[in-house]
Amino acid sequence: MSIKVLLWEILLLGVPIVFLLGGYIGAPILLIWSWTRLARNKQWGPSAILSLTGLLLATASALVAIYTIAYSISLGGDFMKHFDNPVFMATYQRGLWLARIGIAVGICGLWKPSALRWQGLATAIGT
Repeated sequence: MSIKVLLWEILLLGVPIVFLLGGYIGAPILLIWSWTRLARNKQWGPSAILSLTGLLLATASALVAIYTIAYSISLGGDFMKHFDNPVFMATYQRGLWLARIGIAVGICGLWKPSALRWQGLATAIGT
C-alpha cells in the first residue's frame, strides 16, 4: 500500500470521524460548560449580553437538531429520502439559520472580555 493511498484513507475516514465526535460529543459538552459558566457570571456588559445571545441561539439550534433527528427517526426508511420531505428540510434550514445568526452575534460579542466571550461563538459553530 502506497503512502498516497494511506493518506487518502486517513483523509476520507478521519475527517468524518472528527466531525462526528465534535458534533455529537463535543457540542453538548461545550453547551453544558457554557451554561454553567453563565451561572457563575457576575459582570454584565454589552459584550457579555451579545455572547449570551449567541449562546441562546446555539442552544436553540441544538434543540432544533434534536427535534430533526427525532423527526427523521419517526419517518423511518432511507435517510437520504428525508431530504425530499418539506417539513424535514424546513426544520433543518431553521436550525442552520439559528446557528448562522448565533455565529454572527458571537463574533460581535468578542470585542470585549467577558465570561462567555468565546463560548457563545464556539457553541454556535459546534451546533
